Amino acid sequence: KEHELALQTLQDQIQTSKTQEMNLMREQVAALGDELQQRQNEKEALAAQQDDLNTQLQESLRGNTRLMEQVQELVQEKERLLQELDEVRKTAEKRKAMLDEMAIETQQEKGRHKEELGNLRLQHEKEMLAV
Repeated sequence: KEHELALQTLQDQIQTSKTQEMNLMREQVAALGDELQQRQNEKEALAAQQDDLNTQLQESLRGNTRLMEQVQELVQEKERLLQELDEVRKTAEKRKAMLDEMAIETQQEKGRHKEELGNLRLQHEKEMLAV
C-alpha cells in the first residue's frame, strides 16, 4: 500500500508538473502570438509608409523632369535671344559705321562747297574789279 501511495503521489506530482508546463507553454504561445500580430501590424504599417514614400518619390521625379525640361527650354530661349542680340549689335555697328562715313562725306562735301563758294566769290570780285 505504501508503494501505491508513493506511486499515486508521484503521478499527482507529474500531472501537476505537466499542467504547470502546459499553462506556461500556453502563456508563451499567447505572448508569441501577440508579438507576431504586433510585428505583422508594424510590417503592414511600414509597407503602407513605403508605398506612400514611393508615390512621393515618383511625383518628385516627375516634377524634377518637368523642371529640367523647362530649364532646357529656357536655356534654348536664352541662346536664341543672345544670337538675336548679337545680330542686332552687328546691324547697329554697321549702321553706325555707315552714319559715320556719311557724316565724314557730308563734312567733306560742305568743305568743298565752301571752297568753291569762296573761289566763286573771289572770281566774282576779280571780275567786278576788272570791269
